[in-house]
Amino acid sequence: YYRTWRNGTLTLSDANLDLVIDRDPDRVLVSLTRDGSEHRAIPLSALTPGDDGRTYGMTFAAQEDGVWSVDAEFHEPALGIAFDNTDVANGMYYDAPRTATITQIERNLSESESVISISATDGNGNEQPVPAGGGWMRADGERHDASWTNTVTFSGEGHYTMEIFAIDLAGNKAQAATVPEFVIDLTPPHIAIDRVSDGTAYAGTVAPSIECTDANLGEQGLDYTIEGAHRGPLTGAAMPGSLVRESEGRRTVTFRDFERTPDTDDVYMLTATATDKAGNVAETAITFSVNRFGSTYVFNAGMRQLRGAYLQQAQDVEIQEINVSGLAPSESRITVVANDKADTLAPGEFGMRTDDDAGWSRTVYTIPAQRFDGDGFYRILVQSVDLAGNVSQNTMEGV
Repeated sequence: YYRTWRNGTLTLSDANLDLVIDRDPDRVLVSLTRDGSEHRAIPLSALTPGDDGRTYGMTFAAQEDGVWSVDAEFHEPALGIAFDNTDVANGMYYDAPRTATITQIERNLSESESVISISATDGNGNEQPVPAGGGWMRADGERHDASWTNTVTFSGEGHYTMEIFAIDLAGNKAQAATVPEFVIDLTPPHIAIDRVSDGTAYAGTVAPSIECTDANLGEQGLDYTIEGAHRGPLTGAAMPGSLVRESEGRRTVTFRDFERTPDTDDVYMLTATATDKAGNVAETAITFSVNRFGSTYVFNAGMRQLRGAYLQQAQDVEIQEINVSGLAPSESRITVVANDKADTLAPGEFGMRTDDDAGWSRTVYTIPAQRFDGDGFYRILVQSVDLAGNVSQNTMEGV
């Protein structure tokens, strides 16, 4: 207990103090509290240098009644570590190389004893070569002659940790700086679709499989969609059943056979997308067709009234053949039956053009009017073979 005001003096001696003040003049050195509340914060810039170039002092006053407390704290700059790539995924994964810049303020740094210790392993914990530091270099600039930097570039894939030790020429050790484990992963996942091939038509079993591999495959790393040209995206009960198998760095999805119904015949696109823990993305898509029920046939627009009709004058007849996978070249046959006489037309005796209908094949046959010149009862028979091997005829049930 004092019955007069009090003045305090703080003295601080450090070989690098001038450098610290230059770099961080607003850092609080002394905190004064009165009756439990902050009264004043005194920064490093309030220090006055002494004659020896390393001892600095300041004064502070307690000139009010109260319970006073004085706290003084000073740390030399710790080793600083800054990375150029901070775009992290899942806490520790990076999809691009990283360069670390280490800084240390110390006039008398022992370069040979100040070391950077790095560990490097692959995804299985096996040791692999570690990157080397670039060596300690003095920073340029008149007031930063005691600022040292070192750089390490992590350009290869691997799991890394880093610890930096700095020592001055007197043997004083700075507090070691540690970088926790991080992973460089530059490789997107690998996706393979099997048991169906791109651009192929199938009349039998259709049960694709997807295999995704990646050393750092995420828990939700594989996604897939199946979309039919006419059915649209398959969801819910429309999606074929599947079996999922998982192991370290591998996920496999095997589909059960597509349902064997006429509605299932379609052109499908199977798309698989995979994302690893570092954010690398891979996508693969294939198109295939399920064609177990062959072709369907319709009269071309404006000719549907011909079926069962009596005509006074012959006209061209156009018939469309719709097939999910397309027709085998040169396998289409047109036969015109007049009363009880059948005449199979040569390729040049009828027109035939094929175009695309939302991924399906549409072939239009044109039978010229002269094939129906005489009075009689006419029938047109169409036969084809599609790329899935189905033989189709317009006389078949339900086509």
